[in-house]
Amino acid sequence: MEEVLNETVAVPEVKGMVVNSAMKEYLVSSTKWAKFLLILQSIAAAFLVIMAIAVFAFGSTIGSKLYGVQGTAIGGILGFVYLLIAAIVIYPIVKGFGFVSGVRTACETDNEAELLRGFHNMRSWLKFYGILAIILLVLYALIFLFAIIAAVAM
Repeated sequence: MEEVLNETVAVPEVKGMVVNSAMKEYLVSSTKWAKFLLILQSIAAAFLVIMAIAVFAFGSTIGSKLYGVQGTAIGGILGFVYLLIAAIVIYPIVKGFGFVSGVRTACETDNEAELLRGFHNMRSWLKFYGILAIILLVLYALIFLFAIIAAVAM
């Protein structure tokens, strides 16, 4: 008995993490929800582009009716702002779809490189929204600060 305990058994050593079937199920479910949200975000980006085109086309009318300004300056500025926002929104959409396709392919084919690609895209996607959240929080704080200064000045 003592000889059996001292004997080494050849067990294949696994380095890193193993993704089991339950994990794959959760990952595939997550990609479905991510794809749904990305489709909604793509539709919103398309509406932004349509709005930009409409504002470029009818900007002078909008400017004269709303602001009493003649010319196309208002339409050009607003149209540019809509296009800029649409262009900014495209980056996370591309990264999000990269996450969805990479993780889904990895789960179907047990391809670790695809899983890495998917998680890399997810990291970029979430990092974008984290940076955007920080920018918005700073912007809100500045607006709040200027509102307090304006209230005190009055």
